[in-house]
Amino acid sequence: MELDRLRSPFNKHVASLEGSPEGGFLPKGAVPQAGLEYVRRLRDVRYYEAISEVLAKRLELAKLDEVREGAFIQVVDPAITPEKRSYPMRGLLVISGLAVGFTFGIMLALLQGGLIRMQQNAAGKDKLDLLRRSLWSGKSAKATVKAKNADEEEAEELRTLRHAPEATGSRF
Repeated sequence: MELDRLRSPFNKHVASLEGSPEGGFLPKGAVPQAGLEYVRRLRDVRYYEAISEVLAKRLELAKLDEVREGAFIQVVDPAITPEKRSYPMRGLLVISGLAVGFTFGIMLALLQGGLIRMQQNAAGKDKLDLLRRSLWSGKSAKATVKAKNADEEEAEELRTLRHAPEATGSRF
């Protein structure tokens, strides 16, 4: 009784899966066809297996050949030394560099000597001071000249006051 109760769901399940590929049981008529499909697929698996083995062996042989031969460098076009030298002409560059440097050095020495002579001269010193103020202060040259003139006027007034004879009488 208990066995019949367990067999009935089993039989229903087998009946529903009969003829479907997911089922664990095949109908009697489908057995030769399933065997034929199995043989075909087994043949395909073995064929691809053989191909992958052949390719793996060829890969191993190629790696061994590469290791034995080392790096292969093929020279396509060998280098040829030119008959005539081309640019840059090093000698000409060195000579022109020396000439420019020498000229620049002489000009710098003359400029420094002239500046020293101008500093020793009073009029030249004033001009150099004016030039320095105009360059470093950021003011325009006219504003610097006006400021210098104003400074000179104040200095002149101070000089006249110092040298003026003092009055004997005092206002205070």
